[in-house]
Amino acid sequence: MKYTFCFLTALAMGMVTFSSCKKGCTNARAYNYNSSAKQDDASCLFCDSAVIDRYVGVRQFVDNSSLSPHYQQNVLTLGLTGNLQHYSGNNCKAFGLVTSCNSGGAIDNFAHARAVFKNQTADTILITGSFSIGVYGNNITSYDLDVTELQIPPFAEMVMPTDYYFDCVQYSFANENISYNNAIQYSYK
Repeated sequence: MKYTFCFLTALAMGMVTFSSCKKGCTNARAYNYNSSAKQDDASCLFCDSAVIDRYVGVRQFVDNSSLSPHYQQNVLTLGLTGNLQHYSGNNCKAFGLVTSCNSGGAIDNFAHARAVFKNQTADTILITGSFSIGVYGNNITSYDLDVTELQIPPFAEMVMPTDYYFDCVQYSFANENISYNNAIQYSYK
């Protein structure tokens, strides 16, 4: 009985020791992070993206309603702001972190951008309409941005919460396209 107790105690201690020494990648920023690992085994893999350009592109919008207090004035700007990036570092392709660029000389740049509206008037502006924003590279990507009674205080900016992704952007955001899909309606307070 004494030997059985000692054997079971030793076995239990060994299991506790064994399970608490699980090795793996303990860096939460790595792609192979193991939350149950207790000891780092230097197996962490990273893929970084390098920022190669920063950008702000702007399009002016004019209120052409003859009944408007801001008739034929620039009342609104819509811009794209973001970073042009390129995947670098080890194992990017192993994690599927590549752009879907076709051949033809495109480099694997990609961009994350946000739309920013800016009221150019001394009045609160309400906007309703559908805009198209795009960045042209080897792949032509554009997104529709629909707004209904978007209210912007005088001379203020409104950054939209959506992060738009563009891939195969060739060297800069110089080929952005910001337009409207239907007539934009403006009203003022």
